[in-house]
Amino acid sequence: MGTDLEATTNLGKNGALALWSFVIVLQFMMGTSIITVASRQSFAFSRDGALPFSSLLYRIHPHTQTPVNCVWFVVGIAALLRLLSFAGSEALGTISTLNAAASYVA
Repeated sequence: MGTDLEATTNLGKNGALALWSFVIVLQFMMGTSIITVASRQSFAFSRDGALPFSSLLYRIHPHTQTPVNCVWFVVGIAALLRLLSFAGSEALGTISTLNAAASYVA
């Protein structure tokens, strides 16, 4: 058993490109599904008045009939959490631990 780098280089240039293409497509699909679920949950919470600025988040776009404000809210929160990766692995580990603990409490 070697490292991941050795395994990737053993595939050759085309094999490594195929592997990374697969990983990129999967990450895009995962991100899309997470944003979809989180925006639906934030819309439901704002509909019930359980989030700050619920009246702003609950608005539906008149043309597309979708909760665009909730989608941008979720994307903004995700971007802020992503900025923690620049603070170091400890900050990211703390957020992951808090998420796991919150899921057990909920």
